[in-house]
This record gives sequence, structure tokens and C-alpha cells, in this order.
Amino acid sequence: MKKVLLSILLVVVGLSVFSQPATRILNMRPAYPLAVGETTVDTLKYIHNGLILQDIVQDSLPTYEIGHIFAQTVRYTEEGHGFYVKADSLHSNNVIYSIEVDSMPVGPIEFNSSTGRFKYYPAAEDYRTFFVTFRATNGADTVLEVVEFDLMVQVSPEQYAFQSQGVMPNGEDYTLIAFTDSNMYLNNENRTAYSY
Repeated sequence: MKKVLLSILLVVVGLSVFSQPATRILNMRPAYPLAVGETTVDTLKYIHNGLILQDIVQDSLPTYEIGHIFAQTVRYTEEGHGFYVKADSLHSNNVIYSIEVDSMPVGPIEFNSSTGRFKYYPAAEDYRTFFVTFRATNGADTVLEVVEFDLMVQVSPEQYAFQSQGVMPNGEDYTLIAFTDSNMYLNNENRTAYSY
């Protein structure tokens, strides 16, 4: 009798185990966004158990941790000069970024306080070094760094710097003191060289 009851019990337990739908338990803990990017209307945000996944694809600008941003050399381009700042050292989901500019340049500066996206478009009149203080705070702690921006002088287009036709001097522009000529090998052939 005991063997029959034990067999029935094993069959009931076996059926209950196999009749239950498969259940997965996900153990997620809150984390700050995996990547920083511009937030647009089309951006999808998935929130599950406190894990926020947003803006995984960001533009091609580099990202620097505040405290580890090197001095920036800015060249004159229509695309501008930019990067993202981040403050992972604050270990927070709610980081607010801000900047202060010392000796404001003529060209416009764009900054997004929620994503840390910085973009500067140098103007032709900009030639002086300026400094930007990048700051991030989570309400309790703050990190900041002062970054130097050196501007490269705008170079004239090649067709203006190297003109193909010069202006010949007029006889009134110079006085002839002495004149000699001689044949010599110059620029891979025999030529007449003149000295004035």
C-alpha cells in the first residue's frame, strides 16, 4: 500500500512541476543611463524595475569624464567642436550639468544640462584662449573642472595665399645699382641667372 501511495505522490508532484508555466525571475537594480545622448520625441525609454535604458545610440562626439578632460585645440570648421561630459563618479541617476565661460567667444556655444552635450562653433573673430568650467551635481555632491580652449588661427584659402599671377614692379619702384648675368645649372637645366 505504501508503494502505491508513494507512486501516486510522485506522479502528482511530477505533474504539478511540468504543468506550471516557466517563470523567469529577473533581478535588476537601479542604474543610471547606459549611454548619454540627445533626447528627442522619437527616443524610446524603457523602464523596468528601475533600470532606465535611453539614448543608446548617440552621435559621434567623444565623451569625457569631468576631471579628466584635456585642454582643447579648436580648429575652424562649420561642424564646430564638441563632446559630451559625464560624471560617473557621482553614481547618480539625477545629475545636472552646467557650464561657466570665462572670456566668452563670439561664436555660439550650445550646452545641454541633462545630457552634458557641449558644442562650440568658432567665429572668424575668435582668436583668444578662453576657459570653460564644467560642473555636475546630484544635489549632494559636485564635481567640476576648468578646461582651456586654444583657438587655431584661421588660414586664408590657398588661392588667396598663393596667387598665380604677381604684379610686376614699375620702373619707378626701384633703382638699378648693378646688373650681371651668367649661365648656370638651375632647377634641373641650364639657365641664365640674373643678379641685380
